[in-house]
Amino acid sequence: MTTYTTPADALRAARAAATTEAELHVLAQSPHSFVRAALLERPALPAGVFARLIPTSLASAGELEVAQRLVAHPQATAALRLQVAGMVAAPNDAAELMVALSCSDVALDALQPLLERANSALRRRIEQAASRGDVRDVLRQMRSRNRAAAPPPAAPPAAEPAASADAPWQRLLDAQREQVRAALAGSVLRHEDAQFDRDYSRDSAYAETTRTLVLGADGWFQYDEQRMLSVSAGDYLFSPSIRRTTERGIWSIVFEERQRLLALRRADGSVVWRAVIGDLSTGVCVLDGVPWQRD
Repeated sequence: MTTYTTPADALRAARAAATTEAELHVLAQSPHSFVRAALLERPALPAGVFARLIPTSLASAGELEVAQRLVAHPQATAALRLQVAGMVAAPNDAAELMVALSCSDVALDALQPLLERANSALRRRIEQAASRGDVRDVLRQMRSRNRAAAPPPAAPPAAEPAASADAPWQRLLDAQREQVRAALAGSVLRHEDAQFDRDYSRDSAYAETTRTLVLGADGWFQYDEQRMLSVSAGDYLFSPSIRRTTERGIWSIVFEERQRLLALRRADGSVVWRAVIGDLSTGVCVLDGVPWQRD
């Protein structure tokens, strides 16, 4: 059985024209998703090798890349693409795959539930890329429906329960809540995090996450998160994968068990995030123990 000393050796073999069919079968079972993705750069593969490349889950960015290349491969069948579409649990985390599926022959009945769960940024991207008129029509209908159902932009946040006139402690709590709210209203909070891992074989991975939270003075918020992952194998650098998430809704200050919390809720009332507010020094806001830059 053919073995490879490092992932970089396996990657080179996956791309080499002289690699035998037996070696391709071995490479198709590689634990490294980028090796399997490289096999799909070949315009034709033995049927047995191609079948081994079908992922059993889409739990990682690497498996998503394999699935994306798989559905776009000349050997992919309509049944296979439908099978992959059925494995997508979180469309917003599988943006590239969603675009590929929306440009394929997957039945609209299978695509529409995924498009319903996609955020507006992903829907716009699919609408721009899709060559199918039925997909574009459905996306336009969703956009029109969401505009009609959108809450008024200047609507005030839900009022806190009124305090009774004979409860001084409640009035004090309300005053403290308003003080914290006034300090955060109109703020733009930013947090960046980066991690770099490298092993003995010179393979490496770099992950960077940027979060931005805008707390409007009118009580509305917008949260944007971008995650970038870059992987290299030896001297080969893969194209970085980027995942974006956006949330909008109402923000408020809540006091619970002697803690002050920042509560973010969607327009339908569902909770996006509840974070314990720590230090509010100039230029800083600590949320759940993590310092965010505050502008």
